[in-house]
Amino acid sequence: MKKPGMTNRRKQGTRGIAVFLGAALFCTSGVAVSAKGDSLEEVNQKTADYETGIVTDPTVASIGGEWTVMPLARGEASLPDDYFEKYRANVEKYLKENDGILSDHKYTEYSRVVLALKSIGAAPTDIGGMYRKRWKILIR
Repeated sequence: MKKPGMTNRRKQGTRGIAVFLGAALFCTSGVAVSAKGDSLEEVNQKTADYETGIVTDPTVASIGGEWTVMPLARGEASLPDDYFEKYRANVEKYLKENDGILSDHKYTEYSRVVLALKSIGAAPTDIGGMYRKRWKILIR
């Protein structure tokens, strides 16, 4: 037997959730449109300027490294001339300091670095002379 008022509570709870979700959707719907009338190229350049200003020396790291380098390499914004060379040199330095090993147990490190190197046009097999068996398997 149902308790009196149980159905009303459920309806009120459902209405409250619906109102909350509707308000959230309404409030966030204009975010993508509010770029002050800038063109896509201008927004892309401003974003690249911000990223290169924050990550001035990209290195082997998910944040401040590959996830910054890859989109910048694929974009059409103008960047500092040596930005990708800094990343390549930092990868080479890291590999030499760590005997060519990025991680002993996190193989996504290798995948991420290979993707970033390929996105900037660098050959992952030609970084610091580190053509190790582990790299050879991942690049195939």
